[in-house]
Amino acid sequence: MASLIAYKKNDPYLMELGNTCLAAVQAYDISSENMEALDTAELKFQDIMNSPNLDVACKKIDSLAEKRQLDSALMLMLTKAWSGAKESNMMKDEVKDVLYHLYMTARGNLDQLVPKEIRILKHILTLEDPEEQMSALEDAFKPDEYSKGAVGSLNGDSLYTTPEQLWIHIASVEKEVS
Repeated sequence: MASLIAYKKNDPYLMELGNTCLAAVQAYDISSENMEALDTAELKFQDIMNSPNLDVACKKIDSLAEKRQLDSALMLMLTKAWSGAKESNMMKDEVKDVLYHLYMTARGNLDQLVPKEIRILKHILTLEDPEEQMSALEDAFKPDEYSKGAVGSLNGDSLYTTPEQLWIHIASVEKEVS
C-alpha cells in the first residue's frame, strides 16, 4: 500500500488531476460566497429602494456604512441602477436624479471608509506642483486648529496623521504593488 501511495504522489498526471480538482472546489466555494454576497446586497438594495423618501434612503446608506456593511456588491448594484437609468430615455429625470443622489451618497460613504492616510496620499498625488505637494505633506502632520490639513473630509474636518502611520501605509501599498 505504501508503495502505491508513493507512486501516486510522484505521478505528474495524478498531481495535476488533484490540483485541478482542488481548483474546482475552491472556485465553487468562491462563487457560492459571491452568490451569497449578491443576494445580501440585493436585499439591502431593495430595502433602500423601498424607502418612503430620499432622506430615509440616504440614512439607510449612512447606517450601512457606519456598520461597515456598504460592500462592493451593493455599490455595484447602485452603480448599475444609476447607469441604466441615466442611459434610458424611458425614465423620468426625477428618477435619474434620485438614483444619482443615492449613488453619490454611497460613494461618499465608501470614500470615508478608506483610511485617512490613504486619502491624504491620494490628495497629495493629485497635486502637480512639488511645492504644493510638500506643503500638503507638512500640513498633514500638523494637528492644530490653525493648519488647514492635507485634505478635508466630507464633513469639513481636516485629516491629520503621523509620519509613522503614513509610512506604514506607504510601505503596505508598496508591498502590494511589488
